[in-house]
Amino acid sequence: MSKLKLFGWIWALLVAAASGALYSAIIFGGRTYIGAAYAVVIIGLLLAFEQDLLFSRLRFWLMGLPTPVYFLMTLILNIATVAAGTLVVGTALWSLGVMDSWLDSALPSEGVLIYALFVSALMVFVLRMRDLVGREVFASLLMSRYRQPRSENRVFLFVDLVGSTNYAERFGDLRTQKYLGEFLKTVALSVRRFGGTVDDYIGDAAFVTWRFESGIRNSACIHCVLHILEAIKARETFWITEFGEVPRLRAALHGGPVIVAEIGLDHRKITYFGDTVNTTARIEGLARDLKRSFLISDSLLNQLSPMASITTEPLGSYAVRGKGQTLSVTAISPAPIYSA
Repeated sequence: MSKLKLFGWIWALLVAAASGALYSAIIFGGRTYIGAAYAVVIIGLLLAFEQDLLFSRLRFWLMGLPTPVYFLMTLILNIATVAAGTLVVGTALWSLGVMDSWLDSALPSEGVLIYALFVSALMVFVLRMRDLVGREVFASLLMSRYRQPRSENRVFLFVDLVGSTNYAERFGDLRTQKYLGEFLKTVALSVRRFGGTVDDYIGDAAFVTWRFESGIRNSACIHCVLHILEAIKARETFWITEFGEVPRLRAALHGGPVIVAEIGLDHRKITYFGDTVNTTARIEGLARDLKRSFLISDSLLNQLSPMASITTEPLGSYAVRGKGQTLSVTAISPAPIYSA
């Protein structure tokens, strides 16, 4: 766990403890530590689920549901979590002699359930909005982080589905859309696993970004692409059965300075301006021309830690359209050691 995530956990649990203590003080007029104990465990369980530390497959399944169904199912799950947390904490407090009645301490009261229902409904709504626009984008918009344009270093990844036009000609637009949707879902799960953000979907491609330090730490950006490839390979039978072929992708990685800004009025968006984004797109085009599945700029590769688990093939320098200069790139081949 990174220091940032650890700090976030500590801060969230401290806020939970304070809210539980306040609730006890207002409702019961004392023994605030009891309310704090309940709140820390219950909020801790909810956070662990939300951060994919518990039942991650269930959470991914919920995220794919229509919003009304997602809202109802998540609300039920949160109430069940409140009941489970109350049972665990209440039993512990009763066994330690802090509480006199096991029944009163282990089963949530009507007031607690109503309070939990209200808080859960609010939390589910906020989390769904966050999932719809993306975690980092949601936080940035909420905090107005980029209301004034600012310069940042970022890593960018373009991943697109090879042969989608040909697939549409053979199978039709409706089946192609389902095929593309499943492919982009696979991409998104790997991006989430390696700490990136899917900024946008452009046709049959995903535009992914990391803060520079996060993207190069432990070569996360490269591991992300390799994991996508392995995740697709692990489900070959599914792809062939459902869609008639196994997806092939083309990926391009590059990093550097960009200007990040919040734009729009009725529909707000975080967008990136600068040569780094354009160069990443041109590397993707170069991968198409060179018939390579995965290219990375040498300028980014040189800032990553050596990886014994991959094969690199320096391809030299190429003229880049619109730049008036050359760009050195390297092809990367995955090693079969990744697990989906």
